[in-house]
Amino acid sequence: MHVEVKGTRLWFDVVGELARIDCPTLVCVGELDSATPVAAAREIADALPEGSARLEVIHGAGHFPWKDAPDRYWPLLTEFVTSTT
Repeated sequence: MHVEVKGTRLWFDVVGELARIDCPTLVCVGELDSATPVAAAREIADALPEGSARLEVIHGAGHFPWKDAPDRYWPLLTEFVTSTT
């Protein structure tokens, strides 16, 4: 997986390690996020153990969905946390 920031490509690849996560995981991405695009978030969710990942795409949000779409992000996060504890 690579990310391009201000014309510089950065390589960050821990996808092979994600199968070791053994708890419910919310993968939340802004639809307009250019640093971690939706395709990368899908790759992350797909690499987690089957049934443990929940992928949420926040429409109209960028890399900081809690700032771009707080009315959608915070209720989503609250629901996820309360449903998994």
